[in-house]
Amino acid sequence: MEEKGGRDDTAFKNQSARFGLAVSEIVLINMWCHDTGHEQTAKKPLLKKTVFQIWDSVPKPQAHKETPSSGFFNAEVVALSCFEENEEQFKEQAANLRQ
Repeated sequence: MEEKGGRDDTAFKNQSARFGLAVSEIVLINMWCHDTGHEQTAKKPLLKKTVFQIWDSVPKPQAHKETPSSGFFNAEVVALSCFEENEEQFKEQAANLRQ
């Protein structure tokens, strides 16, 4: 039964990510910095299978058939302090990010 729940959870995450991408101007992906580069813990499967797959499947005008997503979107990586370890610094950094 747990295995089915895991698959359901993954399907829900994928559907949620697709919905968010479809209706948002800004998408934030929250992850631990120390997880960057790890195959499973860094949400890499979600990014690869959902975000980038969506871009590949979007119909594009002939002039942009081969244009990479970076031609249309800005991707930015921002590191924030851990809320649990340094709440005040996190709040300050988050306020700066909002600007």
